[in-house]
Amino acid sequence: MNEDTPMKSNCQRSSISGLRLARFLRNISQDELGAIASVDQATVSRAERGFHISPAARRKIVIALGLPEEVVFPETEERRS
Repeated sequence: MNEDTPMKSNCQRSSISGLRLARFLRNISQDELGAIASVDQATVSRAERGFHISPAARRKIVIALGLPEEVVFPETEERRS
C-alpha cells in the first residue's frame, strides 16, 4: 500500500479517528504526541487522516498513548473481521 493512499474512503471513515479522539482527550497536540512517540508530526497527521503509516510508527503511537491498538486504530480490527 502506498503511504499516500487512504486506508478507507471518506464516506467509510468515521467523523473522528480513534487516534484523534485519544489525543484530544489527553489534551496534546500532534507535535507533542510526535515528540512523545518519537515520530514526526506529519506521521501523526497522516495516521489521524487514515493514511498508511509504518507498523513501527503505529506501535510507538500506541505505546505513547498507553491504550490498546484497537482503540487507537479501530480500523485495524475492522480489516481483520
